[in-house]
Amino acid sequence: MTLLIILAVLILIMFTKISVIIGYNEAATIKLKILFFVIKIYPRKNKDKHVKKKKDKKEKKIKKSKKKDKKKKTQRKPDTKAILSTLDTLIEIIKSITGYMLKTLTINKFNLELLIASGDPMKTALTYSGVCTAVYNTWAMIENILKVRVRHIRISPDFLSEKMRFKFYLDISTTPGKLFAAFLKTLFIMLKYKDVLKNMINQRDAGPKPRDAEPIIKK
Repeated sequence: MTLLIILAVLILIMFTKISVIIGYNEAATIKLKILFFVIKIYPRKNKDKHVKKKKDKKEKKIKKSKKKDKKKKTQRKPDTKAILSTLDTLIEIIKSITGYMLKTLTINKFNLELLIASGDPMKTALTYSGVCTAVYNTWAMIENILKVRVRHIRISPDFLSEKMRFKFYLDISTTPGKLFAAFLKTLFIMLKYKDVLKNMINQRDAGPKPRDAEPIIKK
């Protein structure tokens, strides 16, 4: 009985919908939604404390990076020819992994409202045509990769106004089960190309072999 309860809980967790909601209407907002629970990620409270902590961390990182740079100067340079020989395989690995990860995502709702304005009618018309081309071509590529349920795109020119207006809403979701399946596929790919990855790491660490000193010939 307890095993059935554990399995039922695991199945519920695997099929639990996790959504990230990103919006912009004069201010950016980011929310995380798990079932009916909504967690506000951005904007956060107590910004000043976080900013100070980030500055201190950045200063420490800069100091550490300077020390690393001094050490790097004494190290040998890697063999670029050996790295380029395995670059094609590495690109295939990255493509397959990103493909599996993107297939787990679903766009539940996408809303984009953009009002093009510049104060100059000619400039507004040119900007409008360029933005329409870029947005619709990019969206066509997105629809070929991701699942899209609801989308609304509205781009219009305003020849009288001088300021652009922008509204954006994105609700994208996945489930732990889909992410776990993508992780297993990624692990299988890494095991498949294990030898190639090992060779790349060994070549990077070894670097080029030093040339033997030429013998001095006395006349």
